[in-house]
Amino acid sequence: MKLKNILLNTFIILFFSPLIKAQDEHPAQGYLREGIDYARNLDFEGALKLFNSAIQINPQYSEAYFNRGLVEMELGKNKEAVDDFTMALGLQPDINEAHYNRGLAQYHLNELSAAIKDFRRALVLDTANAGIYFSLGRAYHDLGQADEALHAYNNAIRLDPKITGALHNRGLVKSSKGNFAGALKDFDKALALDPNNTEFLFSRGVTKGLMGFYYAAIEDFNKVLKAAPDNFEAWHNRGLAFMKLNMDALAIEDFDQCLELYPDYTEAWLARGVCKFNTNQKDSACADLQEAKNRGSRDAAALIEEHCR
Repeated sequence: MKLKNILLNTFIILFFSPLIKAQDEHPAQGYLREGIDYARNLDFEGALKLFNSAIQINPQYSEAYFNRGLVEMELGKNKEAVDDFTMALGLQPDINEAHYNRGLAQYHLNELSAAIKDFRRALVLDTANAGIYFSLGRAYHDLGQADEALHAYNNAIRLDPKITGALHNRGLVKSSKGNFAGALKDFDKALALDPNNTEFLFSRGVTKGLMGFYYAAIEDFNKVLKAAPDNFEAWHNRGLAFMKLNMDALAIEDFDQCLELYPDYTEAWLARGVCKFNTNQKDSACADLQEAKNRGSRDAAALIEEHCR
């Protein structure tokens, strides 16, 4: 699962001596300064044009490449951003923010190993930055390197106990390693800081379900669906909880909602088929299992062989 990103970009602001009048500044500096103002006002296209002008005048202007890279990231042009951060670092290797932001751009391009190298380089000069540790953890997490991700999230939380993204993601890692109680504590801490976050509520609901706390899981999924009724995964997981409680009719209703939103959800076809068997709807159950089988479910194929011949 791709984890949601939190950008921590910081625009470099050139220092202008009060003894230097605006008309005496280099034209490239003027374009950079104006571009930063445009970016702060969220006019990224306008800022991009001004940074282009600064670089056209001075092709060795590292700050212009850096800031153009930030704007390109905001515009979703991550490949171009990587190129500009690389140019900035070639001209001025001590721009630590360029390593960090190049890492973010590479993360969005799914170039995770390259992102990790840049995040680790950024930490060499900024060892107390919780945001960098969080980003490093996400990259390791997406690579499936759970222990490395856990170590990075631990450092992020040590430096900033209120960094909710790291608390949530650490909970996901703990859950994947079977430490459900530890995961639940992290989700509770994240929700104490951000009570209405549906992603956190969903993750806690899944973990409660894995622990067999089905009624408690349903309560969390209820909150998710109240805020986000189009969350098909919440419909599916609440249906599974009802199914575990032998409330098959309610489970079928939830699987109906899930499949209306996302008809290609193989697991929902399978689960609804099982629930229909439990409620003596054999023909409809076999039809659902066939749909799941067509989508590659071996469990559905086995059930068809046993019950639908």
